[in-house]
Amino acid sequence: MLTYKNILEAGEELQEKVRLWRSNPRVQAGMLDQSDISKEQHGRWLESLAEKAGVNEVRIAFSDGVPFGIITLRDIKMNVSSCDTGTYIGENAFEGRGLGLRLIYDLQQWGFVEVGVNKMYSAVRADNLKVLNYDLHAGYHIEGFLKDHMRAGDGELIGVYLIAQFRNEWLRNREKITSWAKIGG
Repeated sequence: MLTYKNILEAGEELQEKVRLWRSNPRVQAGMLDQSDISKEQHGRWLESLAEKAGVNEVRIAFSDGVPFGIITLRDIKMNVSSCDTGTYIGENAFEGRGLGLRLIYDLQQWGFVEVGVNKMYSAVRADNLKVLNYDLHAGYHIEGFLKDHMRAGDGELIGVYLIAQFRNEWLRNREKITSWAKIGG
C-alpha cells in the first residue's frame, strides 16, 4: 500500500534521506539540474517550501511504511489552473517494481482531484526516454521540444520535451491508467 507525507511534516532524518536521494547519480541523471545538493541548499529549499505552501508542495511516497520516492507539484497557479510536476524513486531497491506509473497516477489524482488544476505539465530531458515513455503511457502528451536546450553533465547539448496532461483527458482515461498502474491490486 502506498501512502504519502508532506516533506515539511517529516523529521530531519527523513528530510536528509530525500536530499541524499536527490544526490543519487541514478536520480540526478534524469534531473534538469544535475548538481549535488548541499545540506545548506537543502535547508534553504525546505524553508522556501514552507514560505510558498500551496504553491510548491512535495510529498514523500511510502510503500508499506518504507519511504522510497517523491511526488511534487510546483508553481501551482489556480488563476490559470496549472502546475509543474515531478516524480522520482529515490531508493534503488524500489526500482523495477512498477511503482513509476503508480507515482504518476497518484500525482495526477492529487493535482487534478485534490488541488483541482486543469493542466499538469513537465519538462523531460531528451535522453531520459524511460521517464518520457512512462509519462506518455500515463496520458501525458508532447506539447513541444526545445532543441539543444541545456548542457548535460558531460557538456553535451541536449533537448528537452515539454509534456502536459489535462484533467478532462485524465478523467476520461483514468480507468485505463488505473489498470496499468495496478491500483487496488
